[in-house]
Amino acid sequence: NKYVYNSATEQFSVGKRDPSKFDVVATGANVGSDAHVSVDLGTGVTGYVTVNVDGVDYTIGLTDGAGSIDISGLAYGHYDVHATYLGNDEYATKVNNDKTFVMTKVDPAGIAILPIADVDYGETTTITVTVPDGITGTITLKLNDSTEKTTTLTIVDGIVQWDVSGLAADGYKVDATYNGNYKYA
Repeated sequence: NKYVYNSATEQFSVGKRDPSKFDVVATGANVGSDAHVSVDLGTGVTGYVTVNVDGVDYTIGLTDGAGSIDISGLAYGHYDVHATYLGNDEYATKVNNDKTFVMTKVDPAGIAILPIADVDYGETTTITVTVPDGITGTITLKLNDSTEKTTTLTIVDGIVQWDVSGLAADGYKVDATYNGNYKYA
């Protein structure tokens, strides 16, 4: 044997791949409805994405690289979405923190001032305002754009009533303004 035993060793590593993309779509809604967050990391990516909204973590399982979640119970306001792909044996962790959405208040359509009967000088008239079911809060009533004849009343069972007396003989215009609450504008 003219050759002596010899060996060489070299080390190498196999790194995890980066997902080719990490798309996050966040869509707000009216208060009382669900916000929607969807993620897409590309075909073939498996595992989970953690989405943090308002300090609460939600887990989305990926199917063929995509997944989504509906989030309920969010109040009116702006929300940041922090999404983290947790990685797996093949793909590295990836972060996407650049999405936001807005939960909006609902337009309280259907507020109505009922017809008001004419009265004679010295009599009291009643102004009644109705609102759709579920609307709570207060309504401000104003006569002839005057700050002297203005009141703010709490809605009770969908109705506000204002008994007005001491009016001079004249014509009057009534404005009703809903002041909003956690859900309605």
